[in-house]
Amino acid sequence: MTAPAFTLAGIDGCKGGWIAVMSDDERKQIGVMKAATVAEILATVPTLETAAVDIPIGLPTETCPVRQCDVEARRILGRAAPRVFFAPQKFLLGARSHREAVKRCNTKLGPGHALSIQAFGILPRIEEVDRLVRTNGQGVVKEVHPEIAFWEMAGEQVLPSKHSAEGITQRRDLLGSEFGPTVVEECSKQRHGTHAKVDDLYDALAALWSARRISEGKGKRLPEHPEKDSEGLVMEINY
Repeated sequence: MTAPAFTLAGIDGCKGGWIAVMSDDERKQIGVMKAATVAEILATVPTLETAAVDIPIGLPTETCPVRQCDVEARRILGRAAPRVFFAPQKFLLGARSHREAVKRCNTKLGPGHALSIQAFGILPRIEEVDRLVRTNGQGVVKEVHPEIAFWEMAGEQVLPSKHSAEGITQRRDLLGSEFGPTVVEECSKQRHGTHAKVDDLYDALAALWSARRISEGKGKRLPEHPEKDSEGLVMEINY
């Protein structure tokens, strides 16, 4: 039996690695996989044409300390703005402890500047994808943010927290409207054994929704005219 030719993927971080939800262009085939790295996903599924990943791509520096895409995403979410972390500056890559990261911030930026413990927690993932896109480019791997995708799906309405029962239910219903409830149910079955949480799966599905829009030329991005980082990577959030 020929393996499905998956062309689209939505990828989100989860315990022990990444969870990916993949489909073909017509969404007749769908699959869920767990991998240690994004590079492993791309190598395992070489037919992917768009891989939408929930991680910052393109990092700010001392001369451009904040990415405009993060500013605009936080503005859109209003009171829920903390769901979007400000991407850490490039000099923080390689920091192996939160204390070291804070020391680097104080040295580079002066006293009073620090990195949140949440942002530090995803630093290894940022570093991993940063290496990947600097080697392979941004032709396949695109930055997305599930909260912005769900906001768009909901008619530009901010959803309750994904850590609440109401928030999970609303996300499931929105995804059911976009993919069909049987697809969401099948993905939920395939999630078992991956150690990914249900909100990780839903975030990956939201990333897949964004990947489909990108591939069809219907995607949007923040900001409309994105800047580039010091090494030429475009800093944008696609949805």
